[in-house]
Amino acid sequence: MIVIVDLEPSSPPATA
Repeated sequence: MIVIVDLEPSSPPATA
């Protein structure tokens, strides 16, 4: 299972 959490405003959100 891969969970990508980007807490920075950038490219389209992959996982929220």
